[in-house]
Amino acid sequence: MNINSIKLTMCSCVISTALLIAVAVPAWAQKAAAPDAVEQTKVEKSAADWVEARITKLHDKLHITAVQEPAWQDVAKSMRESAMSMKVLIDKWAFKSAKMTALDSLKLHGEMAEEHAKGMHKLYPSFEALYKVMPAAQQAIADDVFARHEGRKHDKNM
Repeated sequence: MNINSIKLTMCSCVISTALLIAVAVPAWAQKAAAPDAVEQTKVEKSAADWVEARITKLHDKLHITAVQEPAWQDVAKSMRESAMSMKVLIDKWAFKSAKMTALDSLKLHGEMAEEHAKGMHKLYPSFEALYKVMPAAQQAIADDVFARHEGRKHDKNM
């Protein structure tokens, strides 16, 4: 194979790739466009349902008692508020992702990480108050649920 043949092959590959991208990207962008109002309502409902299901499942796993319920409600409130804040950023990403540059994407993911950290800092005091009123056996359950599982693998059903 001579140098001209290599150049021609490389040029053909570059042109083919460029054409493939030129055709595929607009089609992908159309699929990633903002959902219509009905679809948006479904997404919002499903996000809210997911958070409520997670709160309910944690309530059950932690065996929250009637006496602990007021402290638990503070925990649940923190979880809901955090989820709402994150949803704003996730919606922003979903709406703009097709037109984002790499820098835009990195910036938004950084904002998401910061918002997640804020949510954890808001959740901590309410969960600490709940944890302190739990008997040792219940604290052990909380330790298992949070310390050993939350940070390593997420329960797909939560």
